[in-house]
Amino acid sequence: MKNVIDVYCGNGVGQMVIYEEDFESFLLQDTASYYSRKASRWSQEDSCPDYMLKAEECLKLEKERVTNYLHSTTEPKLVEVYIRVFCEHFDLVTTIYVNTDNSCFWMHAESTK
Repeated sequence: MKNVIDVYCGNGVGQMVIYEEDFESFLLQDTASYYSRKASRWSQEDSCPDYMLKAEECLKLEKERVTNYLHSTTEPKLVEVYIRVFCEHFDLVTTIYVNTDNSCFWMHAESTK
């Protein structure tokens, strides 16, 4: 799969235009929709610590998928979408710290909304 993506990226005359417009944009939209449903359900069913643990595990798996299947330029965009979706579904002020080994931890406090 990774080789197919690399070939797909090369068809943009030295740019990533085809990959970004025909594949990545749809991937990011679908990823946001998928995790929005999960986050909505988890925010109603789980405690804050359990929600955060599930969200962290999903982020780890998404990063692995990028490494194994997608172009590396997709990772920061995917992480941005991911963080936005998970933070807006829980009434939290959240900061995510990413360690050098790509693990992360969440610092959170109840929102003052």
